[in-house]
Amino acid sequence: MANEVPSFSRSPVIDDMPKSTSFKNGSEEILVNHFESKSYIAKNILIGVSKALNNCRLIHKQILIAKYLDDMYDWQIMQKLNYEKTRYAELKINALNEFADKLDVQPDCPNLHVYIKKKEIKRKVSGVATVL
Repeated sequence: MANEVPSFSRSPVIDDMPKSTSFKNGSEEILVNHFESKSYIAKNILIGVSKALNNCRLIHKQILIAKYLDDMYDWQIMQKLNYEKTRYAELKINALNEFADKLDVQPDCPNLHVYIKKKEIKRKVSGVATVL
């Protein structure tokens, strides 16, 4: 269905008219090709997201589905999975990273990784900010 072009996006063809040299509507062809290519890419991204999510560890998959598909709040997910705030935060970060890794290898899917320069990474050690 995603690869089908709706009939309303093409010009009508009348068969009982006398035949003459046909002229193609260049604008129409460009528009139809544009929608077909966007539809193809969108379908591949959806397939990639599904495969990436299904290849994640079970706990990561549960967190991602609850948060982004079921639209649950973090506190609700923590209660459902029986995790404290700190452990849940670690698992959520790991889930997002694993999903980005799995999605990165799928065709036509975007790279969700964010790379931070070493100067931007700061860590508090005994109340003192240090650069890693």
